[in-house]
Amino acid sequence: MSDSWENRALNVVPLPHISDDLDRAGSAISELVLKASKLAAENTNRALKEAHKLSLQLRVAEDRIGKLEAENRRNAERADRAEKWLLRISKEIEASFFSGQDTFSSQSHSQPAPLDAYAPKRNTR
Repeated sequence: MSDSWENRALNVVPLPHISDDLDRAGSAISELVLKASKLAAENTNRALKEAHKLSLQLRVAEDRIGKLEAENRRNAERADRAEKWLLRISKEIEASFFSGQDTFSSQSHSQPAPLDAYAPKRNTR
């Protein structure tokens, strides 16, 4: 950065015998340009630091999103497996209790069996 405004301003040699309004104006402008250059550099550094900080936060957020998406996929797979198990258990219950191979098969599912089928009446005579 040997060509920066700061280096140029330091290399300016004022003329010893001429001190008129033009020299004062030129010097004042040169100082203002130097100050503006320093402020611009500070603002740039501040902006770069903030951008770096935000970039790190974004990376952390993206990592967290990836972990949450993976957890969501695992939970969806578990829910799917649980649903399949419930369907299988339901079918096994229907096959075990409501199939034609057990004692309930002769009875209609829509109407309950008469009480005599389970506990016949005693002859009181």
